[in-house]
Amino acid sequence: MNQFLANQIFDKLTSQAEKKELLDILVQQPGSFILKINGAKGRLTAVKPIGRLKNKKLFIQVLLRPLLIQKPVEAIFYANIGDKKVIGQVLLHMVSKDLYAIEFNGDLYRVQRREHFRLIIPDSYSSELETLDLKKHFKIADISVGGCRLRDNPVKFEKPECQLLIEQKFKATISIKGFSVFSVNGQVRAIIKRKNYIEYGISFLGDEPEFKKSMSILTLDLYRKLYRSE
Repeated sequence: MNQFLANQIFDKLTSQAEKKELLDILVQQPGSFILKINGAKGRLTAVKPIGRLKNKKLFIQVLLRPLLIQKPVEAIFYANIGDKKVIGQVLLHMVSKDLYAIEFNGDLYRVQRREHFRLIIPDSYSSELETLDLKKHFKIADISVGGCRLRDNPVKFEKPECQLLIEQKFKATISIKGFSVFSVNGQVRAIIKRKNYIEYGISFLGDEPEFKKSMSILTLDLYRKLYRSE
């Protein structure tokens, strides 16, 4: 299961030549990446790469909202490099007030372009979508950058006030165990009656690059929590 998911979602960068090319491009064409600090709500979004040390470290200058850290912290690294998206776990060191060093101590992955791939969330893992205007709650069965699949009780489906309608648009919050609650705009694309439950196919309406980056980071974080072998 782990290997299947890893192969489907992320292509691991295994060669040192690929990692060297990645760092070279980031130094020469700065600006298109973000960091998410593990356990912190803030993100370093406005950064300027200023150099690298072999294939191990990238030095960056923070241009906005520097984050004071007393010791190296783990972070999730996300970058657009040409037509590629790269994501992975790194170690962030604070060198001075606005200067940091990103240490590539973990694996780096090329994110597949297929946004329709969905990360399966086990039934036992707490994950819920709540529509804000209708106050309806649904179990999230899987999630991706582009959308999610919801499950509902078939008994509730027989009540018109409990249904979502095909092509219906809505505002909602998503709550997944271990993550902060966040907001999405969604639209119902499919409704399927199964034997023991009802499925809704939902697409997210956010096309902003920041939203897609955030969803990619969430997917990787959730994948690591659910399926990565310790």
